[in-house]
Amino acid sequence: MSRILCLSGILLCFYTSQAQSDPDLSGTVSDREGQPLTGITVLIQGTTRGDATDAQGGFTIAGLRSGTYLLEVSGIGYKTEVVSVDHPGKDPVRISLQEDVRQLQDVIVVGNTDAAKIKSTGLNVSVIDVEQYQDMNLDINQLLGVTSGINLRESGGLGSSFQLSLNGLSGNQVRYFVDGIPMEFFGSALSLNNLPANMLRSIEVYKGVVPVELASDALGGSINVITADPREEFLDLSYSFGSFNTHRASAIAQTQTKNGIFFRLSSFFNHSDNNYWMDDVPVTDELGNVTSTDRVRRFHDDYTSGSISLKTGLVDKAFANELSGQFIYAGNRNNIQHPDVSINRVFGGLNSRNSSWLGGVTWRKSWNTISLQSNILAGRVNEVIYDTLSRRYNWYQEYKDLSADNAGEYYGQRSVFHIDDDILRANLLAQYSLARGHELSLNLAHNQLRRNGFDEINENNNAFTFPNELNKDIVAFSYNFTSNNKKWQASAFAKKYFFRARINAEEYIEGSYQNVETRADMSNTGYGITGSYLVRPELTAKLSYEKAYRLPEPDEILGDGMFVTPNPQLTPESSHNINAGILLNKYVRGNKLNTEINAFYRPAQDFIRFVNDRGIYGSYYNVSNVRIIGVETSGYYKISNKYLVGLNLTYQSITDRTEFYEGLENTNYGQKIPNTPYFFWNARFGYNHVLRNSSRLSFTWTASYVHSFFLYWENLGYRGDKNRIPTQFTHDLDINYSFADGKYSASLAARNIFDARAYDNFNIQKPGRAFYLKIRYNLNTN
Repeated sequence: MSRILCLSGILLCFYTSQAQSDPDLSGTVSDREGQPLTGITVLIQGTTRGDATDAQGGFTIAGLRSGTYLLEVSGIGYKTEVVSVDHPGKDPVRISLQEDVRQLQDVIVVGNTDAAKIKSTGLNVSVIDVEQYQDMNLDINQLLGVTSGINLRESGGLGSSFQLSLNGLSGNQVRYFVDGIPMEFFGSALSLNNLPANMLRSIEVYKGVVPVELASDALGGSINVITADPREEFLDLSYSFGSFNTHRASAIAQTQTKNGIFFRLSSFFNHSDNNYWMDDVPVTDELGNVTSTDRVRRFHDDYTSGSISLKTGLVDKAFANELSGQFIYAGNRNNIQHPDVSINRVFGGLNSRNSSWLGGVTWRKSWNTISLQSNILAGRVNEVIYDTLSRRYNWYQEYKDLSADNAGEYYGQRSVFHIDDDILRANLLAQYSLARGHELSLNLAHNQLRRNGFDEINENNNAFTFPNELNKDIVAFSYNFTSNNKKWQASAFAKKYFFRARINAEEYIEGSYQNVETRADMSNTGYGITGSYLVRPELTAKLSYEKAYRLPEPDEILGDGMFVTPNPQLTPESSHNINAGILLNKYVRGNKLNTEINAFYRPAQDFIRFVNDRGIYGSYYNVSNVRIIGVETSGYYKISNKYLVGLNLTYQSITDRTEFYEGLENTNYGQKIPNTPYFFWNARFGYNHVLRNSSRLSFTWTASYVHSFFLYWENLGYRGDKNRIPTQFTHDLDINYSFADGKYSASLAARNIFDARAYDNFNIQKPGRAFYLKIRYNLNTN
């Protein structure tokens, strides 16, 4: 690790000595009536250097040498202009664009939308521009973790299970999408903490109310990750290494032929030993009684994953704006150190291996007033759990042989347990423009999963021997309105949910275990409205409401074959999601100020929650009604495109509102839900300096705070004896150097730089101080 620090120090000293500031080129873009235009692209002709206009039509291109430049200014619905500019000039650059009536009639954008357009709606949404972070040593979860309203819950290092808490709702209550396609049932090798940021362009985070375009049964919100447009041409290679023997690599390439055929190859590889130190781990005697605690290293927590994906198709044809096919393979191996809910049970051989084989087809087509988008995806996800050691381990890597020769570490008998999920997903989105400012949308979505299982060596393990099947269908419809002056935006929508399941589970009946088949058939109706009003050019007020439902997931209702047991009696959970907020985006003396404040209210019924009621085992139950009230704020202040100060803060109160439980008065009524943080924030301080020869040096300091919260119910027992998850305050530092117009870059990351103790879900300790170095090559040929 000293070599990493030494190399980084040499780079910093050498390139800082070349520092020489050049002035920024700034200006505004408006229409012929003088109204500012948002989302307009301003590029120096023949290069990729440029900016997109903000809500006031402003743009800034940092660090340009004196001279005359040709600016290419373009945007959907406007004629492209090429403007000659002398830099630096006496007056600010002012550019006026003329509407292209023909383009306005012919183009309806489906899928990727620019950040400004999304944030101007009544939805409570954050949009992360991933491209500005791609040089840094961050995965997608780490990017999301510094977004307002999001708290990242992890049970360890790289590859560990995680939950994203979104305005108080977490886990399966949050849905994930790739380019609008649901990621449900994709397998553990394709979860967000595996995907490198280099594969994406932006991330849309919808909190509470989810748009019809993402037809889903999300209760708490959804996250839509956006990949590159098929018309782009680029090559992106990166490799990072660092603490705990961590290695991460990615390679993404895309090209397009003259006749409109494109090819995209994407791949990644991740590995970490995850052998970080843990404090206060239990030391047990021969009978399993805890006698003391000690500081030890994790020793059986290795994680390896990888994926390769090929996407190819046609763009800009008479029969399709895009017709493409994609094949994905992903796999991982995960050594399991302990259950996610406890460190008192230690494993030394238990592991799981996952493989996902997926294939899909996408078709998009736009006419004058109609646009259609269709996706179909099918594949198989296989999970194998290996429990073949007849041993009982402790944290010192010591073990004793179990008395029964065929006993396993986890199961009563040694086991090689296979779980096979066959998945099918289909979606059709139609949008129709009635007139300018009036649009109808219809989305039909079908999700199907069939699960089977067998055990190679344990004939008594009959889980999933009989087939299980889940079917979810969603019909969503919306009417969208935008006023002529674009000050008012509103939407009304309805969603119909259908859920059908065939569940086979063993039950103990009359002295023996017998298979019992249960069938479920449910339907629910959701609805909602959103609205926004442009109070002033820089100030937008937003309001949204949705009666939302969330249908049970496979692992919740069927079990996962390990720590989660089946519960065929699960029913959908529901919530009234209410959001209100204001968005401010303006320039203050040439500096950019962006801030947003949102309040949210979520009374949820039939809340689905995991209860570990059998030691390390547990099930999901409809345990209670829950009320969530909170406020979040986010903002940043950018000074001369060099300095940035940002803050995200969330306070939420999540309380049990179930008055009676199984006919008895609920003693926890009105109490905060345990094992859930309620106050957290992060602050970011950045410095960006343009050097000679289009090179750039940046520093980013991130501080993250999570206030202490109770692991179990606060009202039970003596306050001083309660198990609390302590307050956590960690600091990260990122140093990045890029040159040759961003083609080459090197980045040093220091995580938890002061080696603070950090704990998370179920009080599981997270890694301490760590260092990583990333190098990247990025060639954009557009």
